[in-house]
Amino acid sequence: MRLRRPDIQELTSRCEQGTAVLISAPFYSQEGLTWVRPNPGGRVEFWTRFNPRDWAAGVSDPPALLRYLETVGEERVSLRVHRALHAKIYQVDATWSWIGSPNLSRAAFTSNIELVAELNAGETESLGTIVNDLRSSLKELSIPTLRAYIEACKDAIQQLEDADIWKHDDFQAAVAMADEYLSPPSTLHHAAPIRPLRDFISFIEPMIDEVPQTILDHHHNLSGQNRQGHVKQSYYALTHFLSDPRGNQYIGELIAIPLSDYPRSRLSPGFVEAWAAFLDEHATTHDSDVGYSFSTLRNVLPEHMGGYVTNGGGGIGSFARMVPLVARFLNE
Repeated sequence: MRLRRPDIQELTSRCEQGTAVLISAPFYSQEGLTWVRPNPGGRVEFWTRFNPRDWAAGVSDPPALLRYLETVGEERVSLRVHRALHAKIYQVDATWSWIGSPNLSRAAFTSNIELVAELNAGETESLGTIVNDLRSSLKELSIPTLRAYIEACKDAIQQLEDADIWKHDDFQAAVAMADEYLSPPSTLHHAAPIRPLRDFISFIEPMIDEVPQTILDHHHNLSGQNRQGHVKQSYYALTHFLSDPRGNQYIGELIAIPLSDYPRSRLSPGFVEAWAAFLDEHATTHDSDVGYSFSTLRNVLPEHMGGYVTNGGGGIGSFARMVPLVARFLNE
């Protein structure tokens, strides 16, 4: 293994000589895709993020990706996606690979300060075990599905230049569509029915701590911040999770931490991992009559909490305060 700067000509040359090219690039550009050309009989496996916010922010280009895949040929390409992919891997056959920091863009390969570890044949073969493990976490996306997604969302993405990107209804529709592709249909069953939000609000109204008082402020919109939806979506998703065996095991630790320590007290890694996995698995869960949707919540949560937000903000403030309160409500 040796450390080096990424180089466009080196990557292009390696790909042209290869029969099996694997690229894992969370962010990519139209130009970057032109550097990945296998030999005429070769195949390309391309991994990337499936996050509408990336498209809206200009750090990915699904229409360019579609054109690239169609040019290489549907029978010679495989596209795998994940909401929160971060790994950068450039691999040709089982003989050469880079792993490191650069995405597939000119800035990453020229002006940015980036670094890759170049692996030889033996090291690349060892990397294969990790690659296979990662591959199982990604969802394979067909070219027709990518084409349908682009066609359905392109107008909304373009309109966001003149709108509030994080509140635009059409953008939420793009997130919901991404969730439909990423998450299989699922059904949640609980021993007891989910209690309505009003019961939870009645439960926290007598509390005088900052955490419940802030949630009451958000729910009643006393400060005019329009966070009522954050409270509602967090309540129903958390109630489902904490009523599920995967989440119920954390109620004890959540209620053991004094409310005065929230939201400064970090949620345990075990809780965060279980919650994000639950949200990924059940992303399409919704109830139109009650008015909640896991996909709507994902649109305001950061990536590490199972959401799509990559630049801070969103609904994490309300969500972090809701966690201990919902745990206490379910434990009463």
